[in-house]
Amino acid sequence: MSGNPGRVRAGDDLVAGTRRITEPMKTPWGELTVVAFAGAVLGYLVKVPCRFGGGWMYGTQYEYGCYSDVFPLYYRDGLDTGTVPYLDQPVEYPVLTGGLMHLVARAVSWLPDTDSRALGYFDLTAAVLAAALVIVVLGTGHLVGRGGIRPGGRPFDRRAALLAGGFVALAPAAFLTAYINWDLLAVMLMTGGLVCYAHGRQWLGGGLIGLAVAAKFYPFLFFGPLFVLVLRRLLAGRAASLPGISSARWPVPLPRGPR
Repeated sequence: MSGNPGRVRAGDDLVAGTRRITEPMKTPWGELTVVAFAGAVLGYLVKVPCRFGGGWMYGTQYEYGCYSDVFPLYYRDGLDTGTVPYLDQPVEYPVLTGGLMHLVARAVSWLPDTDSRALGYFDLTAAVLAAALVIVVLGTGHLVGRGGIRPGGRPFDRRAALLAGGFVALAPAAFLTAYINWDLLAVMLMTGGLVCYAHGRQWLGGGLIGLAVAAKFYPFLFFGPLFVLVLRRLLAGRAASLPGISSARWPVPLPRGPR
């Protein structure tokens, strides 16, 4: 208790002549995790007619809308026979995605027959992508709730965070395509890079963005907006840059501020 009851302190909120102590709202990690888990489960349920009904084996995956690259590419890329991507056979995906494909294939190699290994390969891949979706939802909710990469000091918006997380996890375009491909790996790394940049961890953010490009090429699209942010800060007289982008070793020129 303060010795002076009439003194207004930082954090006090005066409402109708009374004092109410307020605390800054924080990211609703628990609620966002539940929302992300719901989206991950919905995405798996979409694949049930193929995973348990033989849709991938009997050609009914298009009829039931449960197609996924994961299952057929297990055979096409020789993962069922222990082929190492890029060394033994070319793979159409960037190296980080190919590495994930190989690691998951090795993890299910103990299963007794080819069919069970292929289905186990899909299940484990889906689990990895579900974890990636959780991270994407958490990162997106956090960024939106704080007002973006540069929030400008406004209070955290819990409602906006939950709406953004829900949109990412529960929009039909999200859960219907969650396990079609390995795209969520790149989305997760890109989201992590943006979160790190938002908190001033430019080198770590740049490294994660570089890894995102090593998983899928679409993160290149983010370099334009990031360049604009850097240029705006330079023109505003607050010389700053994204030095971490150079750690990714991608040929994208960005201005560098003074050390």
